Amino acid sequence: MEETPFTKEGRPARKAKGTTAELRVAVELLDHGFSVSWPVGDMDSYDLIADCQNRLTRIQVKSLTNPNRAGTYKVSFRRGHGHTKKYTEADVDYFVAVLNYKSGAAFYVIPVSDVPSTAIFFPPNEHPRYPRRKTCKMEKWRGRWDLLR
Repeated sequence: MEETPFTKEGRPARKAKGTTAELRVAVELLDHGFSVSWPVGDMDSYDLIADCQNRLTRIQVKSLTNPNRAGTYKVSFRRGHGHTKKYTEADVDYFVAVLNYKSGAAFYVIPVSDVPSTAIFFPPNEHPRYPRRKTCKMEKWRGRWDLLR
């Protein structure tokens, strides 16, 4: 029996989702007046290069489509097999976390110097367990495309 190339469990499915997230970030960058480039191959620690007025910024894209069992989105900002290595300023300049909330996609633009190893995200006023939590700690980075200028 031949396996389809985009199974939920297989790497090709994860790769396709990652590529889709990178394309979504590229569209947002273009909409905000940036030029976008991609490194050739999959050898660099970043996914995209944003160019604005001759300032080049290396961007690593992280994305999640579905919440975890707790109803939140837990994003790991580490790399390597088992996500063991922390990114440094030598690797990447900014992360863009793409969270596919029920209300639509949310983009968080976070400097590598301010990114934790992992972060919990949820839509404003929609924490599944703690309704008094109005925003996640990372909300200050939502839509901050201006940081790339």
